[in-house]
Amino acid sequence: MPLLFWILTCFLLVFSKNFIKGALPEAATISWRPYSNADNLTQVQFTYQSAWRVSTGPCGHGCSQDKIGLLTNNSVGKWKCSSGCSTLETLADHKYILTSFGRLSFLESGTASFLHNFSSPGQYAVGIQDDLIGWSIFTKLDLGIRNDTGQANTSPYTSIQGSLGGIYGCDYSTKLKFRDPDGDVIKCRWAENNYLKPSAHSSDLASCDFESSCSGWLNDNITDTADWQDSQSSPAVASTLSAYSGRHYKFAQPRSSQFARFLGPQYNPSYGETCLRFWYSMFSNKTGRLTVGTIILQPFSINEIWVKDGGPNMSEKWSQGMVSINGSQVMHIVFDARLGTIALDHVTLVNSSCPADPAECENQVNLSQNKTTWQVSTFNNSSSLLAVDANTNTLHASGVCASTDITDNPWFIVDLGNMYSILYVEIFGRGDVFAAKNNRFELRVASTYDGNEPDLSDFTPCYKNTVAFPTNGSPLTASCIKTARFVMMRLLTRDYLTICELNVIGYNCGERFNCDFDSYCPSGWLNSANDNFNWQIGHWTTPNDNTGPSSVQDWYTNISPLTMGSYFLYTDCKYPRLPGEKAVYLGPTIYIEAAKCVKFWYHMYGSGMGTLNVYLNGSSNASLVWTKVGQQQMSQTSPWRMAQVDITTLGYISISFEGICGTSNTSDIAIDGIVMYDGQCEITSILPEVDECGISCYGLQYTPPPNVVLTEDCSISFPNLTTENGYKVGSWYPIAIQAEDYPKTPIEIDGSLRPTNLPLSSTPLQFWLKVTTSTRPVSCTSSGCGGQPHFLYQSTLSTTNYLLVGHTLSKKVCASSFNGSEIEDITVSSPDGILLTQPLTKTLIPYERCLAYAWTPTEQQIREHFLCYAAVDNWKRTSYLCGSVVVLPVPVPVIVPSHNVSLNLYLLIRSHNGNPPVFVDQMNIHSSETFTKWQELICNASREALDETYKKSLTACWVVKFSRGSVAAQVRLVFQITQANPSLIEQQILKNWNNSLPGILLSYADVTDYDECAVGTDNDCSRYANCTNAFGTYHCHCYYGYEDKSILLGRANGTSCSLPCTDSTCKNNGACNEVLDGKPSCTCVGSAYGTWCESTPSTSQMTENDTLLSVSLVTFIFVFTVVFLFVMWLVWHQRYHPKHSHPSHHDDDSSLHSIENHPHYQYVKKLVDSMGMASPWGVHKPFSIPRFKTVYDVNTLY
Repeated sequence: MPLLFWILTCFLLVFSKNFIKGALPEAATISWRPYSNADNLTQVQFTYQSAWRVSTGPCGHGCSQDKIGLLTNNSVGKWKCSSGCSTLETLADHKYILTSFGRLSFLESGTASFLHNFSSPGQYAVGIQDDLIGWSIFTKLDLGIRNDTGQANTSPYTSIQGSLGGIYGCDYSTKLKFRDPDGDVIKCRWAENNYLKPSAHSSDLASCDFESSCSGWLNDNITDTADWQDSQSSPAVASTLSAYSGRHYKFAQPRSSQFARFLGPQYNPSYGETCLRFWYSMFSNKTGRLTVGTIILQPFSINEIWVKDGGPNMSEKWSQGMVSINGSQVMHIVFDARLGTIALDHVTLVNSSCPADPAECENQVNLSQNKTTWQVSTFNNSSSLLAVDANTNTLHASGVCASTDITDNPWFIVDLGNMYSILYVEIFGRGDVFAAKNNRFELRVASTYDGNEPDLSDFTPCYKNTVAFPTNGSPLTASCIKTARFVMMRLLTRDYLTICELNVIGYNCGERFNCDFDSYCPSGWLNSANDNFNWQIGHWTTPNDNTGPSSVQDWYTNISPLTMGSYFLYTDCKYPRLPGEKAVYLGPTIYIEAAKCVKFWYHMYGSGMGTLNVYLNGSSNASLVWTKVGQQQMSQTSPWRMAQVDITTLGYISISFEGICGTSNTSDIAIDGIVMYDGQCEITSILPEVDECGISCYGLQYTPPPNVVLTEDCSISFPNLTTENGYKVGSWYPIAIQAEDYPKTPIEIDGSLRPTNLPLSSTPLQFWLKVTTSTRPVSCTSSGCGGQPHFLYQSTLSTTNYLLVGHTLSKKVCASSFNGSEIEDITVSSPDGILLTQPLTKTLIPYERCLAYAWTPTEQQIREHFLCYAAVDNWKRTSYLCGSVVVLPVPVPVIVPSHNVSLNLYLLIRSHNGNPPVFVDQMNIHSSETFTKWQELICNASREALDETYKKSLTACWVVKFSRGSVAAQVRLVFQITQANPSLIEQQILKNWNNSLPGILLSYADVTDYDECAVGTDNDCSRYANCTNAFGTYHCHCYYGYEDKSILLGRANGTSCSLPCTDSTCKNNGACNEVLDGKPSCTCVGSAYGTWCESTPSTSQMTENDTLLSVSLVTFIFVFTVVFLFVMWLVWHQRYHPKHSHPSHHDDDSSLHSIENHPHYQYVKKLVDSMGMASPWGVHKPFSIPRFKTVYDVNTLY
């Protein structure tokens, strides 16, 4: 019943998209950041957004605009810690604060946050998985401390826009908006539903076992002259050579002047070095050649990378080929066959260097000679040992053959004495008329056998005979590529089994380490006698409910040379086992001469899960090298996970696995596929592996919509949405994306290296593409369908806006439509706390509708937030607009000066140590010892002469120059203070100098103001501000038209000036990007380019004649205008101004000092003078922070 339930559920999820769609979110995302808490360094704030069809989401039934800004009561799932926690912890209900409600689109969306304290730094996965409706969403985090920022990493974040509406017949492209607070590189990829990303990534596109249609593999048919064929298409070939695995393989039989080329699909080796593995066989009476090559597309080249010659001496057996491919260019793999019969099977591309195959040696030998044997019975003293005595005489009458009595399915078994890599078996049968008695037989292999009646379930089939035994004394060769210790020959009929000689041919490599618990486990793996209970062999699943795996990991394609199977090892922790009891499984002792990597698979599901430890047992001690505590899978059907351990201890070592029972009997631990490789383990992603398949059936592979292109920079392009491209009107297509952050340079997290090619965290973004049809004909452009709703300028946000905590952002969003359509709905996707201050209403302008909202951020929302608008008209055309708001903390008031204030100090020194000072030229050479000595004496005396207030604020002192007149010194004093009083400082120096530095007496001291505005480096005014000197200080005023952003940084007025975005800043619909200091920039869309997106291909591709004509026309208009205005001025002047002169006028207003170079100054000044108005700079000064008031320290902003 449960199996039928899940089958029906997945069937409905896959084949009833419109039905599922109602129960799945329209869009969702979740991100995280470490939450500052001195008492708990592992507290994390998670923020999530989701959008749903009305009544299916957290808002529930009765959802309306009136609930915007309120926390909903309906929960649609639970956020859980699925990896890294000791148990499957529930962190929060999936509720949210409603932020948007579409009256006509029937779309609700909201956002919320929750805090969680993790037990320790480490890697975790947090998300929702709902197997019933087929939805999952996860974010991955690493809470270790970064050495570059001194705090834990923060994930990328984004905003949802609900489902994406695409009109049939139109295309669409956009760049998804992601931000990373740490400044890391953000890369996007499609979501994956497999838990595992081992270091050896198998390429599904370029790998093929020929059992089914392999996508992209085909005959060349252009440059070659023969074809590769399927083995089943030729009974003669199929009867000569069985497939390496399965039933099918490819073979070619080119003639002398021909060659056959088998071409693989386009392959992108994105992980660096690639290992190509394949199995081949070459058998014929001619000398053939198999060549492997690569075809590089850009620049085009054909490269030969592997060659094998074969001939009459080659037998009908399979051999493994292996070759490393270096480079990162897009390529095709090709197999060329020339002459003879050449077969190919099981091609695999693995993204890693080819390892030294531990099960392969140089020489092939007979592994069965003089080994221990058994047979079901013995006929007439025909002992089983006669089958392995190296005598290949096939005359049965001579008493040289082993034989059983006549019986049902008689069998013969040979013990090779160890685990070996078997290639094939040579069988010498009766060389007489009775040879056909043994035609129907099979070969099986096993890793264990106790000498009694064999259990066929312990033996894996490897060959089934379909041909007749030779009668001329020649052997029958049976392909059996397995790694095993015991080989069985078994008749499939009732008869005598007669074997004159049985040679098992393979590689004599001695004892091995690798173990898969099926047919490959060398001697030396055994349960310990010093524990509480034993590990057991499991088959497919464990016998206990709600724990253990329910399937065995298919890891064959990723970890060769082991075979996949259905057996594994597990701990049975049901009663009478107690919590804390241990089971230890010991590996064989092997000698290590160089570093090794041990990889294995594990499954730990169960609410009472315990601990799995791996120990390295050296010659002197045992050390813990790997451990996992608590539940690691979310269900029994969750995929297995891979682990790897570096072995750097040299000499004799062994590995042991320790399973410890948890708090209940639901703590079965399973392991499988233990493999040792040469060299150190490759670094893989340290993030947990979770199901990312998102808004598609859990357990099935997520496939993006047809022909959609997603690039690493998070740009996504949808093709022309037509039937030819795989789209149907009314259908929904899921988009599931993961955005990951990569460090720009290698960093360390808790002392562990994080290179630039491994992600630090992962943020999901899921939404749907809905294909609709417009109610009216529409035109298509490169960015979608023409005539979409247009957001009016007052609606737009700058790309970046700044807002202080507790301050309110109020915005009116207006959109208009074209060609007679009406705005149907406007929605806002925003942070929680938004309030709708005006519902969607029509305005006095035709085809226009507006709504208004307000948002006041809290301290928990200090970061950048995305606000996105969506407007749809009644023709089903949709437009989107996004901006961001950076929420800054209210600066903490501190007593600090606003900027550096400089003063001139003139001193006349009367005596030095009782003698008149003597001026020498060395005193003005700043590098001389004399200058350094006198400067130190004078500056120390000046500091000590000041009172405590000025002494603390003195930040710099240096001697500008010395001069004659006894000795005179010009000194510069720099104070970090709001305003300095030169007269007071002068009094202090005259009064206190002689007491502060005995030995140097002053005759004179004078302190005067210094003009900080004279040199730009002496003041901290913005480059876009005027500097006005004042007595003991100076003032900064932003240029006309610039906004003063200084308050946002907690700084004095005029130190940060920004030119705001206007309707005309960016041309051709470019997005305007405001900055804290300076002019905005533009992000162009479509084909527009230029500083202000002012250029397009149509405007820049003018002909030479067009350009000349335009220049001539503009020149003519300019000259005509100048002449006309000059003539009009002469007429006016002669009429109203008789000849007389005006005295020159000098404006002494000090507030105009240093603004005369402003580009608009002279124009505005003349305009003001002519109208009899006061100077706008002299009277209407911009708002400023008084210099004597408390200002803010920029260091408190983050």
